[in-house]
Amino acid sequence: MHASVIASLLAATGVAASGCATITRGTTETLAIQTEPEGASVELSSGLTCRTPCSLELKRKNDYRLYVRKAGYQDATLMVESRLAGSGAAGMAGNVLIGGIIGIGVDSVTGATNSLQPNPVHVHLVVLDPAEADRLCGPPATVPGAACRGLLKPGASRQEVEQLLGPPQDRTAEDRTWRYGHDTLVFDDAGRLTSTIVEQ
Repeated sequence: MHASVIASLLAATGVAASGCATITRGTTETLAIQTEPEGASVELSSGLTCRTPCSLELKRKNDYRLYVRKAGYQDATLMVESRLAGSGAAGMAGNVLIGGIIGIGVDSVTGATNSLQPNPVHVHLVVLDPAEADRLCGPPATVPGAACRGLLKPGASRQEVEQLLGPPQDRTAEDRTWRYGHDTLVFDDAGRLTSTIVEQ
């Protein structure tokens, strides 16, 4: 009887020490990287490299700086950050029930309650020489073409975007997002362009 009690206590301690989110979500995440156009080389601050489109298995707890390069286009640099996932609070609540304080500590250290953001990463590369735009970029009336030519930039007003691309195919009631094909443009409260998103 005494031995079984000790075994039960050891098993319970193992569950607590492992952390709930660490078990259910794991400590790594697959980061998908896309560029427009494809075929760009990507180097991470961690030393990993790939050529787009590509996916890398990364630790959830770390931030990463991405360096994107392709001949004929401007180099691009962006950050992918480790942030508390939307389900992070629920994961922590589960730890209180299952893993206790030890489980919370384990998940905090491993980063299991975090997610990499943004994910997927999508980069519209900008042509290096404007004289090469007609050869290297798509039509200026498309999101990829306009971004490639340096015509579509963060901070542009809705009116400027519409003059460049025409009316969107779809927009939200709040007018915060406009959709053009598989690209969605996101505007801030002031009606200025903040980013583009590629729908999956």
